[in-house]
Amino acid sequence: LMATIYQVAERFADRVNRREERARARVARIYGELLARVRPKIDRLAKDIAENGRSAAWLHRQDRLQTLNRMLVGLHREAATASASEIRSARRDAIGLGVEQAERTVLSVSSSFTRAPIEALQKSVNFLADGSPLRGVLAKLGPVASDAMERALVQGIAEGLNPREMASRAVQSSDIARPKALTIARTETMRSYRSASTENYQANSDVVEGWTWLAALDTTTCAMCWAMHGTVH
Repeated sequence: LMATIYQVAERFADRVNRREERARARVARIYGELLARVRPKIDRLAKDIAENGRSAAWLHRQDRLQTLNRMLVGLHREAATASASEIRSARRDAIGLGVEQAERTVLSVSSSFTRAPIEALQKSVNFLADGSPLRGVLAKLGPVASDAMERALVQGIAEGLNPREMASRAVQSSDIARPKALTIARTETMRSYRSASTENYQANSDVVEGWTWLAALDTTTCAMCWAMHGTVH
């Protein structure tokens, strides 16, 4: 009986992991496309700096960096909006998987199952609503990245870097936003899955007395999960 429960959990864990990886891949593609659109403009600006011996002060007076930054802010906002849409989709899928996993787990030990309302579950884990902290984090990705790019170019001038080095540093600096977006995608997918499962277990408290914390115990496992592995709640 316990083997059946673990098998059910493992199958659904594989499914939610695959869904999370697809979401992360899409978010990564969004930022990759953004960087591809920006790179030629950075290359041209860096080349102009090197060929004309322009100073950072001249660039500011000519509004060159400000123009580039305005474009970058717009592009990153576009990427943040697209990422938010992908994360919402991943969360909805994860909620559905969590409900289904809880149902099959409970039915493996009982003939009845009480399903928590999907709408309530979606609302309870709706961390991407306008004005929410997570939404605010996504909205800030643009200015953070554009400021980093400006610093990379100005510092490149001061250090006497060649155009290729300046452009490379600027593009790398602009990638600050992508790791954050990827982390959000993974965190929110997993959070939605766990929340939906937990809500449904609570709705079936007459059958489910508790749950055991299990972790993969590999290089992706955080210290907290290592410590909590095997504990009963």
